[in-house]
Amino acid sequence: MAVFKSNLTEVIAEIEARSAQNVVRGTEYMRSKLIDKVDTAGDGRVYKVPQTNVTHQASSEGNPPAVLTGALKNSFQTRYEHEKHVHVGYVGPVNIPYAKRLEFGFKGEDALGRVYDQEPRPYMVPTAFEEEENIGVILRGGVVPND
Repeated sequence: MAVFKSNLTEVIAEIEARSAQNVVRGTEYMRSKLIDKVDTAGDGRVYKVPQTNVTHQASSEGNPPAVLTGALKNSFQTRYEHEKHVHVGYVGPVNIPYAKRLEFGFKGEDALGRVYDQEPRPYMVPTAFEEEENIGVILRGGVVPND
């Protein structure tokens, strides 16, 4: 006679561990894609950076921001949370006051009295849409081709 034994506790622990691992992989993947997105040269207007001798070519309206100092691309950080059977990964720019203004644009006066008329230079939302399928593959434990 064959004997079958349930190892439900071990199975649940393995699923939890793989779920956490896949969320970390997906979040780190997204971070690398965001860095790639903002690590580009501009295709917009050329101007002299105030109080420097540096000339910069900005991105054009609707395109991701062009690299000037690298602060935005170096600011992407990740963090993770786990509650019960839910694993969550977060990724985004940290301590970059202008990050939101670049993504969504800003017209008006800021809290310091500076006036802006900046059209959006989106990078977060487009990257999320572009990588949605690949993130799904990673969260299911798969491997993204060419990565």
